[in-house]
Amino acid sequence: VAANGGPVVVDFVFLQPGLPGRFQGLPVRLSAALALQAVGVQALRLGGSTCNVPGWRWKNMRGPRERRQPYHGNWHPFASQGWRIFEFLDLCEALGVQAIVTLNNEE
Repeated sequence: VAANGGPVVVDFVFLQPGLPGRFQGLPVRLSAALALQAVGVQALRLGGSTCNVPGWRWKNMRGPRERRQPYHGNWHPFASQGWRIFEFLDLCEALGVQAIVTLNNEE
């Protein structure tokens, strides 16, 4: 329970290397981004069958990552909003690749 009596939600623990180990300052491992570049990826897709889960709403994926609420996922009781659409778009822009995003069709 928080100091003011409210609930505390622990969403995820995110460990990443310092800036030298990240791709262009993004929350993306440098080695992973360089591997995508090395194989010549031209488009990346985010979404799929998870997009029809009620909690998969782009409006819930905005703001500071640590403040985004988790949601009930298809395969896991809790799914994190920690790395979603806007981080994905930043990565695609930095890589110079086409971004393909799936949105919830009920949004």
